[in-house]
Amino acid sequence: MQHDPAVITGICRAVELAIERAVRLSPGTATQLQGLHPLDVAIHCTEPTISIFAFIDAAGMVKLASYRETKPTVAIEATWRDFGKLATAADPADKFHSKCTLLRAICQHKCQVGLGAT
Repeated sequence: MQHDPAVITGICRAVELAIERAVRLSPGTATQLQGLHPLDVAIHCTEPTISIFAFIDAAGMVKLASYRETKPTVAIEATWRDFGKLATAADPADKFHSKCTLLRAICQHKCQVGLGAT
């Protein structure tokens, strides 16, 4: 099924604004996110079929897009059910560490930029 690019772009922008507001409520979060720059994650949902690209800019803001020409730092793929389980897990790193390449990639990226693994 083909999705309307305008709808996907609108959804990405709405989520981006919600994340930006949440980051502003926690001043230390932007600084922590700056340490992840230039993390670039391709999120491929297989059911329904949709791809979203999330990246951290130099200011520590999370940006979302439905298309990127650059190669991502890491790509993850799962069904919406799997992403839902990950999002609602009490300890995602413990529950999904063996399966979730995103968490391992972020840990590896933190080590590379000197933040230490979590």
